[in-house]
Amino acid sequence: MVVFATLGGALTLWGNQSLFDAVAVSGTASLFLTPVLLVGLVGARHIANWAYAVSFGAALLGAAAYFLRGNAVVASALYDGHKYEQLLQICVVVLIVGFAAVFAGSAKKPAPKNA
Repeated sequence: MVVFATLGGALTLWGNQSLFDAVAVSGTASLFLTPVLLVGLVGARHIANWAYAVSFGAALLGAAAYFLRGNAVVASALYDGHKYEQLLQICVVVLIVGFAAVFAGSAKKPAPKNA
């Protein structure tokens, strides 16, 4: 998360004057932690490495989609509305993909053995 926060902050220095864009990109990239924390810690389930990777990849693609929302290919996949509405759409998709991957790649943790 520190890396994403740093990279998001760097966006304000790299030709992009909008602090909102920096926060949106770094926040979207860190969304992969939501399904991992809820399913892994709260749900007490073991999560496969590939599920982490899929959730992380979805979050990175979501951050890239927001950053590149002006691109014709990306814009065609997004709701034609305000950037806040587009960010909401991206976040919902990232969370759906992340939760689906984490649920599919998780199993109940084995009960501890009594010695």
